[in-house]
Amino acid sequence: MFIIAKNNMTGEKKIIFFTIILLFCSFVFLSYSEQKQSKSIGENGWWAIYFENPQAEDLSFTIENNGKSNNFYWKEAAGNNIIQEASVLILSGEKKTIVPDANNLSGKVIIEITDEAGGKKEIYKLSVSTAGTGL
Repeated sequence: MFIIAKNNMTGEKKIIFFTIILLFCSFVFLSYSEQKQSKSIGENGWWAIYFENPQAEDLSFTIENNGKSNNFYWKEAAGNNIIQEASVLILSGEKKTIVPDANNLSGKVIIEITDEAGGKKEIYKLSVSTAGTGL
């Protein structure tokens, strides 16, 4: 009734077989985790801020919106002094470059952005006149 076959797999064939099984399991796991992460980002969304040119003197920055919030409030501050502030509307999937006033600023200049949900992010630049002096 039952035929007992000899194990014809050599050591090399076993290694290849288990490597293929391991690769398949890895692909399935990575696919699942990527899909889960993508779903989380799609539901919650995200937004980012960055300087257009981090090396340049100007303070122009971009807000890139891929979230549910459309209204952003930004302010430019040097120390405890608020230099400029404004609100901006950026729809989901869009990005907008903002060029704040950078006249006669020295030291650390902070750009703080708050979305309508209360999320807060900030970026900063050191002016050339104080960079490298330890201030």
